[in-house]
Parts: sequence; structure tokens; C-alpha cells
Amino acid sequence: MVVPVAAVPSPCTNVCRMDARSGWCEGCARTLPEIAAWSAMSDDEKTAVWDELVARQASERWMTRARASAGPLPSGPSTPSGGGCGTPQPGVS
Repeated sequence: MVVPVAAVPSPCTNVCRMDARSGWCEGCARTLPEIAAWSAMSDDEKTAVWDELVARQASERWMTRARASAGPLPSGPSTPSGGGCGTPQPGVS
């Protein structure tokens, strides 16, 4: 069976915990509304979220949290595709 690959992959890192202070997922830095809407977003909307994630990653709040726990986000839309937090990604065990 061939699994289709999304044109703009999910930033999900399968570290699905929400930070209470920032409201961002500790793994991918998305908000709950962004996570919930991901599969219905257009490629342009997904690209806009990726742009926002890059800005969040550069923020002092993210850098402080990253140093204390899991590290930085994966780099851009070359991340393996998936539907969102907790969604199994093709080829990832």
C-alpha cells in the first residue's frame, strides 16, 4: 500500500505535551487550534503555521524551554509527514 505524502508535512515530533504558560506544544510549538485544524488546512495555511513556528522557536520563551527540555524544533517542512500530534507518521516506528 502506498501512503500519500503531504505537500507540506506536519511539524509533529510525537512529543505531545502542552506548555501551560505559552499554550504551545512542547514538541512542535503549535497551539491546540493549530493542531486540531492541521489536516483541514490548505498548503498555504500550513506554510504560514510553519513560518510562525520558526518565529516561536526564535523567541526567548521557546529558547528557555528548549534548553530545559527537549531541544529545538526540527528544521522546516522537510520533517516527515504526519497528520498532527500523536498521529502515526508513515515510515516512523
